[in-house]
Amino acid sequence: MSEKENTFKVAKEYMERSDKAISAAQLLFKNEFFEDAISRAYYSVFHASKALLCLLGEDTRTHKGLQVVFGIRVIKEGLLEQKFGRILNKLLSFRESADYGIVSFISEEDARNAINDAEVFITKIKDLLSVRFKF
Repeated sequence: MSEKENTFKVAKEYMERSDKAISAAQLLFKNEFFEDAISRAYYSVFHASKALLCLLGEDTRTHKGLQVVFGIRVIKEGLLEQKFGRILNKLLSFRESADYGIVSFISEEDARNAINDAEVFITKIKDLLSVRFKF
């Protein structure tokens, strides 16, 4: 397998994980597990971001690293509008509160908005992958 084929395979696996995570977020939301729904919504965006960065030749090891590299390689280089960087940052912050907060301040509306933002983000990433990389 060529390096390009391997990179596409890895990116495809990230997108599959992204799709599974958003499906899980929707199921969790439906069953009123709002904190867990937010966590899965974030991971759907995380994996979609990893897919794009992989195809751009980038690899990150941490969530913060992903934020930084996504900001530089995707937002600052104009591949996506700034609102997509804000979605990534907001969902990471929500995920940290949902996963690690002792007292939950996550509402049903917060979870609904997180899932909606994640769905828009994933769709935009898929569109970009299709146009730029014939993915």
